Amino acid sequence: CKYDQAICQYMAAQVKAFSSGMTLTSTTTNKAKTSSAASQSVSHMDGQGNMQIISTENGKETGNMIVLNKVTYFKDYEANQWFKMTSADDQTSSASNPESFIENLKENLNSEEITTTYTKLGQEPCGDMAPKLTCDIYQVSDTGEVDFTSKVWIDTTEHLTRKMEMDLSDGGVNTTTYTYGPVTITEPSPVKEFTTPELDLQKMMENLPVETPEE
Repeated sequence: CKYDQAICQYMAAQVKAFSSGMTLTSTTTNKAKTSSAASQSVSHMDGQGNMQIISTENGKETGNMIVLNKVTYFKDYEANQWFKMTSADDQTSSASNPESFIENLKENLNSEEITTTYTKLGQEPCGDMAPKLTCDIYQVSDTGEVDFTSKVWIDTTEHLTRKMEMDLSDGGVNTTTYTYGPVTITEPSPVKEFTTPELDLQKMMENLPVETPEE
């Protein structure tokens, strides 16, 4: 590991956690608006490549997608119906598959050029994210293919991400909180087969919070 000890511990712990279960709650708000309106996406991942993403807008559920054993289920709210689609090309693997995540991390760590930097900004209690734990706060910047800057809260005991905050180009801010523990993904019922081949799964996953610093 080419980073300092604290960051190396964090990366190792995060890989292990990604192979287990975690829930990411991502909230996007607009700083320019006085309204408290916000969009939210909750992603449950079981560490086996299965996941469920539930999206809400101003408190109303607007999207629900399940990926289970390489079969995708999505809810049509107009028809009040779950649809099922089996894809030969696993388009969701990069987002939910721990093996893909680990391979991306290895590529980053083995690269001759380090494009991601971690600058420690301070320390504070983790609060509701992880009661009784203390979090180091880092500014994370990347000058590689994906140019971004974010703030990450990493606890000093388990060395796990507890929160990530990123300013958006439209003046908004995206805040993602992380919780860890077993996740169970179940098949919805009843379902109908979805037969339109042009469905773009990538669009359905736009709200999935991906932990970009390690990728």
